Amino acid sequence: MKPSGIISLLTDFGNRDGYVAAMKAVILGVNPHARVIDISHEVEPQSIKAGAFLLFSQSRFFPAGTVHVAVIDPGVGTNRRLLAVQAAEQFYLAPDNGLLDFCIEAGITQAVEITNESFWRQPVSMTFHGRDILAPVAAHLSLGKSLVEIGKNAEFVRRIPAAKLNLSAREIVGQVVYIDRFGNLITNILSQVLREFAGGDDLEIYFDEKMSCLFRPTYASVGVGAPVAVIGGFDRLEIGVNQGNAATFFGSRIGHAIKVCKK
Repeated sequence: MKPSGIISLLTDFGNRDGYVAAMKAVILGVNPHARVIDISHEVEPQSIKAGAFLLFSQSRFFPAGTVHVAVIDPGVGTNRRLLAVQAAEQFYLAPDNGLLDFCIEAGITQAVEITNESFWRQPVSMTFHGRDILAPVAAHLSLGKSLVEIGKNAEFVRRIPAAKLNLSAREIVGQVVYIDRFGNLITNILSQVLREFAGGDDLEIYFDEKMSCLFRPTYASVGVGAPVAVIGGFDRLEIGVNQGNAATFFGSRIGHAIKVCKK
């Protein structure tokens, strides 16, 4: 697969301390012509589930041959592996801690453990493998190096527990899988599943067995400060509050169960 020359970055580093800039500097030192795009650096610290969801959701919009680097790495410096994976015509580099879980569903065509130290920045910090290993390896991949050159075959990729989704003729029971900066609660209920279930009927949304809101086309379909369920930009059911924060309003978190019923 021909590299696109694009490298995306997803981390929980924030933007205060210069960690992201250091990774970009290393990338450009290897490939000065690389186009580096930030997916996000505001993932909640150590939230592997949130990072995996964002990586899955946003990487699919990039051209084939893009190299994606994801660093949410509570086990940095331990014996956990660093992986490079090819899936769905993209390359993904990340710790083997569940960040690449979705690649299994997307269809992994090749996976290696990153072991060839000739592609690493030296010396390697025990606490910053994103800068010293993943960033330079990503740059080399963007120049056309193969996965075989950067590591040895990896036989499995670590998974994270799947968010539960139960569907019957009477109800859908799903979970909150991500909370965005507006406090919107994004669920694992895809729009297609919701539309097929509704069949033209109005829908009621329940948290903790209490009716919470109705399904509507937009946030502004309800009054300011009122909760509402919509199909959001992730193409999933999400719960918001018009000009407010649904996570605060409902006291919700990732993993919170949500039930959809026909009115």
